[in-house]
Amino acid sequence: MGSSMSVSRSYDHDVAHPKHSLQREVLKIANATCGMCTRPVALNERVYRCVSSECGNFLLHDACFRLPRKMKHFKCGRLKLANTSFGNLADDPPCSICRRSMAGVSCVYIGATAKNPGFRVHPRCGALPQFVSTPHEHPVDLRESTASNSRKCID
Repeated sequence: MGSSMSVSRSYDHDVAHPKHSLQREVLKIANATCGMCTRPVALNERVYRCVSSECGNFLLHDACFRLPRKMKHFKCGRLKLANTSFGNLADDPPCSICRRSMAGVSCVYIGATAKNPGFRVHPRCGALPQFVSTPHEHPVDLRESTASNSRKCID
């Protein structure tokens, strides 16, 4: 005879939410934000939610949960995903890619080279490719954002 018992698998994310178990599920609460990137999470989106009652509704986008702990980046060589919950990022320099504040972000990719000391980026910015294929008439490449080159064709 078959069993009707449902088995729930638990996951962990040692960087974003250390020492807690996460469960993969479909989001059923409104106005939720990701605990890693602080961006909104849509209803019915797949998420990883903390099962501990003390954490309220800590959750991660499926995409954020799957980000690699270490990666090679075209701008700074090796990057490592680090938990920032112990620091005050509001006073720190902005993201090295998008130049937006790091306030509220629980994890960042960090790396340093002689050319780029203190290189730190949002998790999703760190995962952006250097080049993209697009029907735009000119090649499109990722550059650091400044007031003069932000979001415009540079041809």
